[in-house]
Amino acid sequence: MSLSILGCQQSFVQRYLSMGSRQQVTKVLMYNIPVVTVLFSLAWVVGMVIYAVYESCDPLSYGYIKNLDEILPFYVGDRFSFFPGLLGLFMATLFNGALSLNVSLVNSLATVAYEDFLKPFSVLKGLKEDYELWTIKGISVVCGLIIMGMSFVVSMIDGVIEASMLVTSVTSGPLLGVFLLAMLIPVANGKVRNHVYLDIL
Repeated sequence: MSLSILGCQQSFVQRYLSMGSRQQVTKVLMYNIPVVTVLFSLAWVVGMVIYAVYESCDPLSYGYIKNLDEILPFYVGDRFSFFPGLLGLFMATLFNGALSLNVSLVNSLATVAYEDFLKPFSVLKGLKEDYELWTIKGISVVCGLIIMGMSFVVSMIDGVIEASMLVTSVTSGPLLGVFLLAMLIPVANGKVRNHVYLDIL
C-alpha cells in the first residue's frame, strides 16, 4: 500500500516531478523512511497502551462508546480530563491533519479531471489561464461537495477504518499494477503501431 501511495498517487508524483533531479526525489524518499517508521510506530504504541488500559473493562461493551473508532478520543477524554482543553486541541489536530491532506488531494483530483477529461474538448482548448484556474477551482468545489456527501454515508458504516482501507486498496492496487506494467513491459508504453504489437498485447 505504501508503494502504491508514495509511488503512484498523482499528488505524490506531481511533487516528484516538481523537483530538479532524480537524486533529489531519491533523497526525499530516503528521508521519508525514518519519519514514516516513527509515525507508524507511534500508532502501534498508542494502540497497545489503549489495549493495556482497557483490557479488563471494554468501553464498547459498557456503552461508553458506540463504535471502536471512538476509542482514541474517549481515551484522551477519560485519562486527560484534568487538563482543560486538551480533548479539543486533540480533535482540532486530528481534523487539521485530515483537512490539510484532503485539500491537496482535492486540488490534484480537480487538476487531473480538467487536464484529462475537459481540456480535450474544443470549447475549452483556447481558454486563458485565468479561466482555466477558475474552472479547476469550480471542479474542486464539486469534488469537495461529493466527498462531504460520501463522508456522511461512510459515517453510517461500522468500521470506518476498514471501509477506508477497502476503498484505498480497490483503487491503489490497479493503479500500482498499471505503473508496474509500464515499467516492466516497454511495449505497453507507446501507441500500438502494427499487428506484431497487437499480437504481443
